[in-house]
Amino acid sequence: MPKQRKHNPTPARVHRLTAAKAKARREGWLGMIRSEADERAVLDGYYFCRQSADHCTEFFPKFLRHSKNRYAGQPFELLDWQRDDLLAPLFGWMKPEGLRRFTKVYVEIPKKNGKSTLVSGVGIYMLAFDGEPGAKCFSAATDKKQAKIVHDEAIAMINASERLQSVLRVNQSTSEIFYDAKNCVYSALSSVVNSKEGLDGHFASCDEMHAWNGYALWDCLKYMGRARDQPIIFIITTAGEEEEGVCWDQHAYVESIRDGTVYDPRYFGLIYSCTEDQLRGTSNQDGTPWQGLLDPELQKQANPSLGATINPGEFMADMQEAINTPRTIPAAMRYGFNVWCRTESVWLPKDAHDRNLGEYTDADMDGCTCFGGLDLGKTSDPTAVSLMFRDSDDPELYFRLNYFWLPEATAWDLRDKVDFTAWAGNPLNHLVLTEGDVADYARIRADIKALADRYDITDLAFDPWNATDMAQQLEAAGIKCVEFGQSAANFNEPTKEYERLITAGKMLHNGNDIIGWMTKHVRVKSDVNDNLRPIKPARDDVEEKHKKIDGIVTDLMALGRWLSERPPSRGAALIY
Repeated sequence: MPKQRKHNPTPARVHRLTAAKAKARREGWLGMIRSEADERAVLDGYYFCRQSADHCTEFFPKFLRHSKNRYAGQPFELLDWQRDDLLAPLFGWMKPEGLRRFTKVYVEIPKKNGKSTLVSGVGIYMLAFDGEPGAKCFSAATDKKQAKIVHDEAIAMINASERLQSVLRVNQSTSEIFYDAKNCVYSALSSVVNSKEGLDGHFASCDEMHAWNGYALWDCLKYMGRARDQPIIFIITTAGEEEEGVCWDQHAYVESIRDGTVYDPRYFGLIYSCTEDQLRGTSNQDGTPWQGLLDPELQKQANPSLGATINPGEFMADMQEAINTPRTIPAAMRYGFNVWCRTESVWLPKDAHDRNLGEYTDADMDGCTCFGGLDLGKTSDPTAVSLMFRDSDDPELYFRLNYFWLPEATAWDLRDKVDFTAWAGNPLNHLVLTEGDVADYARIRADIKALADRYDITDLAFDPWNATDMAQQLEAAGIKCVEFGQSAANFNEPTKEYERLITAGKMLHNGNDIIGWMTKHVRVKSDVNDNLRPIKPARDDVEEKHKKIDGIVTDLMALGRWLSERPPSRGAALIY
């Protein structure tokens, strides 16, 4: 959206603004002039009506009853921020002709601050108590399930209130809410609805807009109220991952209004958040960063419902857990402090490799049961194999042997970034540099057969996308191979278990420097269901593309096989 120049005050404007503020002081609403946009609105004839604000804020405790948790059955008493920072200005500011000033609302706030319940109440108010004949109201979201979260909460509050049941009717089959006295209806709407043209809406809640795909639904909704006198489109969301898309556009627009570079008197924005720099904070005495996550003032700054809908003790414990588990810090920042950031993050503690150094040799594993993982390199990429053994006495103690193959030409090409040639000189690293500039599949296949002769490999997990031919040849040689798709759902359990075992010092290695190097920069990403999977550095990132994680991927595949099969083990009975 184009930015305008900031408004430069002239002496005449300053005089007019002083007079307008004096009038507001006499009428008791000077405190509602809170920004440069409000000052400009006052000069344009906008004003604040306390009666209109109170009509909405008093509706909540009079008519609404909570439907769940410890508040079930109790009147909906608005929290200070809900009343004073949001609903009062939203419903109290008026145009010169006496209609509401704001027609679009953007509220960005961390999870668990009661946003769905609040916007459900606003929807009921707009349906039946705003005086709009034939009002059409919608709960909109990226899919029907998400849209029904707000809508079902509205139905639950109606069912909990005898006063609302006397004036509103719920169609149980369609979940539509009707206010028959004025022919009004409130329904759920998603982006998958075939046709949303002609909505003629009076109100729409846009829930979790950060998860919306594309602009189609928003492009329809934002013009829905052109035939209405004072519609409201109410966006309420948590921060997203990518600084692009429909939600980021609204976030950036609100920021531009707040800093005075854009003047749009119709658009109301409210963002509760902290910055990443605030949360990173200073390190504690042990040198642990991210102490800002534990700052009660920052917690309250981003979470105005802390102490009401959020238990402060539980929140503090969650933040401490995030500090102890670095890969969860981005999610803690985003969901707990409303910071726009990717949930992909550096995963394992920086001392993970050192704390898992074990005193065992390859020979100690001879004849022992293990599961394997194979990540077959494409052309010039590394190939990795992990053999993972489990202790016969402690089923949570694992021993790893990691093997790597890399074309010699690739090793020389990467030497200015990472010296594979030096690593190849250490037998503990199990790195074979093969002749030429492409992967030597025959050598890799022969070496895997030799490993199967030495160790009891129950099976070898492989990615069916690029290693099917190799797997078939290994099967013909008597090595059982099992497909392991590279989806987040497949990686989720072994990824989380691997993290736990690494942190506890129970995922041992015997001095392989390459797996230690990979441990330092492997990242993970969570999907919408909180399934985790490892992420490879982008091939087009010049600064990152030399970093490899193949050995971690094969570790996870081998651990995944242990977790899914758990066969009787002729394991390694060592000194641990």
